[in-house]
Amino acid sequence: MALAPQGLLLYKQEVLRTLLLLLSASPVLAEPLRTQDAAHSMPGFEFRALLSKEVVRYGGPRAAGVQSLDGGPLLVYFWGPATYCRACGQAMTVFESLHRDFALKGLQIVGLGLEIPPDGEKDAEALAGKFSHLIGPYRPNGRTAAEGIGLNNIPSWALVDSRGKVFAKSDVGVDRDYIAGKIREMLQAR
Repeated sequence: MALAPQGLLLYKQEVLRTLLLLLSASPVLAEPLRTQDAAHSMPGFEFRALLSKEVVRYGGPRAAGVQSLDGGPLLVYFWGPATYCRACGQAMTVFESLHRDFALKGLQIVGLGLEIPPDGEKDAEALAGKFSHLIGPYRPNGRTAAEGIGLNNIPSWALVDSRGKVFAKSDVGVDRDYIAGKIREMLQAR
């Protein structure tokens, strides 16, 4: 049975993502693949939280009725539907664990769902109900915040300091211990 062109593309992306994850797990290759130059400022973004329906914004002007994420350390991760990104669902449990460990230290964690079709929001809401950090669909006009800082795969993440500078980021896998170490490093540098 032959795959349709779109299905073949998704399959190839999943194979490539899997290979990158395997390579990033190698102790010899892990550090160079995970560590990227983080000399970017985080671009602004806005989304509606799936469960609370609250509008959440990072960057840009303050507005009544909009929750602002500005001013504190932030961990943003980008995910996609489980229909083609199985690693995204697994990554969400890692970020929930990090939320439990670092929320009281002032770190906010936000999951932005990319490429969620409007008819897929019910599934995404059910998924979001399992987590205590903010999760929402992200439909940008133009480039995404992820692309703005050089992240091109999902799942991916960026750790942003209180000045809006990207402290660390990766789009080649989600390693809880590595991210926790980067969070501790950033929080100690404040």
